[in-house]
Amino acid sequence: MVSEVRQVTRSLTELRHDRERTLQVRELRLRIIPADPDNADEGFLDMEGETELWIEAESKTPLLLSGKAPKIPGRIKLELFEIG
Repeated sequence: MVSEVRQVTRSLTELRHDRERTLQVRELRLRIIPADPDNADEGFLDMEGETELWIEAESKTPLLLSGKAPKIPGRIKLELFEIG
């Protein structure tokens, strides 16, 4: 389910052309929540609780993933910096 829409400026390295580009990007925030929080097998990538996924609205390219994982203290954050 899309829970938020935002317009942001992102800097990405284009591997094909070996250059950095700054783009205005329309992003969608998807919230991934297990139907049964007590059932760990239902979480996305074995992550615990809610997982947040931001995607580029037009191409649906994943840009940011964050959440909690078992046995890792704190919050995991994976962000796209290069595209090719």
